[in-house]
Amino acid sequence: MKLLIDGYNLIRCTPLGSAERTGLEPAREAALSMLSRYQWLKGHQVTVVFDGPSRNQARFGPVRILYASSADQEIKKLAGPGWTVVTSDREVAREAERRGALAISSEAFWSKLNQAAQLNEKDEEEDGEEDRASPAHKRGTARRASKSERRRQAGLNKL
Repeated sequence: MKLLIDGYNLIRCTPLGSAERTGLEPAREAALSMLSRYQWLKGHQVTVVFDGPSRNQARFGPVRILYASSADQEIKKLAGPGWTVVTSDREVAREAERRGALAISSEAFWSKLNQAAQLNEKDEEEDGEEDRASPAHKRGTARRASKSERRRQAGLNKL
């Protein structure tokens, strides 16, 4: 899976925003550190786009970082089939979906990011012991979600 993340949007829509109060650099470092660990755990290709004075690229471990004069415009340009765009900006999400990408809110992605970190910690604590409990069978309404909602949920499940 290829993730295209609106960097400052992720920071401001999640608890990472509190790190931003001490300065932009610590917030960026915290976000990139978490994304690097996530990429290592899940194996997804992660690209983060930040607003910056000039258009250039960098790396933070395996995470690719793009700086653009307008991160929103850069994301809209890069989004397409095969990409999952992480942003809570409705305009960017709509354009990404129009171009064939899957759009997921920063809050939903943050939740998945934390779940992956917690599962990794739990796995490390158990030292390889497997939990053999059978999954509970869920019962709910027979209403089928819209096609776009099913696609979004499938994308979330892959994260």
